[in-house]
Amino acid sequence: MRLFCAASLAAVIFGCFPAMAQTPMIDCIAKFHTSTVMNGEPAPGSLAAWKDRPCKTAVYTSGIGARAPGRLTGIRFVERPQHAKVSVKSGASFVILPDKGFTGQDTMVVRLMFGKDKSALIRFAITVS
Repeated sequence: MRLFCAASLAAVIFGCFPAMAQTPMIDCIAKFHTSTVMNGEPAPGSLAAWKDRPCKTAVYTSGIGARAPGRLTGIRFVERPQHAKVSVKSGASFVILPDKGFTGQDTMVVRLMFGKDKSALIRFAITVS
């Protein structure tokens, strides 16, 4: 009886969520820094993603005193990558899905907004492998 219940449960889980079973969401490997470059040229950043797999990146901000950017209020894509789709997952993260079969280099520029008058631009060098 236990074998039947376990098999039935697996069938229900994977039957209801086939996309999740095939391509689970993973975290991208991202590096960027926002506290020193505000309202100017894009700061350099890097992002690693995997071929044919969606990944998400959470935006963490920090700083001390006047250099602290404040609470993140939005994410905008100024320049989208040529070989991937990107979207905001929540107010503090975004998802990137490389085009099917693509591996190589790409770029994108993301604007992080902190209230009405503060923002930071990040130019991500994207590596898909």
